[in-house]
Amino acid sequence: MDDKIPQTTDELNKHLSDQLGFLKSSAIAYDKGNLAEAKRMALALRILLHDTQHQTSLLSQLGLKDRDYIDTSTPDASGQGINHQTNLGLAYLSNSSNYIPKCYDASPGENEKNVDFQTYWMNNIIKGPQGISFSRKDIVLELSETDGGAHVDSKLKAKYHNLTRENSLGILYGNGTDWQEFEGFELAVVRQIAHEILTMFDQSYKPEIKPNDFDILVGGMAIGMVNSETIPKVGRNEPCPCGAKAKDGKYKKYKHCHGR
Repeated sequence: MDDKIPQTTDELNKHLSDQLGFLKSSAIAYDKGNLAEAKRMALALRILLHDTQHQTSLLSQLGLKDRDYIDTSTPDASGQGINHQTNLGLAYLSNSSNYIPKCYDASPGENEKNVDFQTYWMNNIIKGPQGISFSRKDIVLELSETDGGAHVDSKLKAKYHNLTRENSLGILYGNGTDWQEFEGFELAVVRQIAHEILTMFDQSYKPEIKPNDFDILVGGMAIGMVNSETIPKVGRNEPCPCGAKAKDGKYKKYKHCHGR
């Protein structure tokens, strides 16, 4: 086996500069509409933050884990969890609806705070119905290790699959009659995490996108945001109001969709 020679501190700092550069470049591309860049961001975040038994994160190697981390999430009313809108706004963009990160807001978040790394990485930032919960670690690792960042698994964890493919949070938009699902929840969360890390290393960092480039929905007239729990009751064998379709192209029955 070849002997291994430790990298110098200067070399590790160069890696840190590179990874932050990758993160910023992907953030710019994401902000211009290439939402898949969130997968690259997840990989950079994993390299920077995640320690395992066999691999040490870059920030740990540089002794930077003990610093304060910027947390832009919002506690729920009980203070014990985080609601599903934690890091996100909602936007109608290019004739399709996507979740957009909170960092696009022109005004700083009033809930922004500094926390230790363990709290930042491990605490749940997503909390939904039926016990759904995810930490930053959960989202970053699933996107980077199984869903396209560094690897594509043939199977996904059920909880992550249901969040990203089945809209398990049940957030829809519509006009009161026709309902559709917002898309890219996990991608927007990773974009917001990238914003937190970039801001931590550069307090002057701001997204290059202008907030008014988006039509932010805060209870608009034509299109609004609604939780699936507020949708009027429909028969279990009737088409689900969200308009989701099964693999055969037919509309899903309510009992097989948001009626589960």
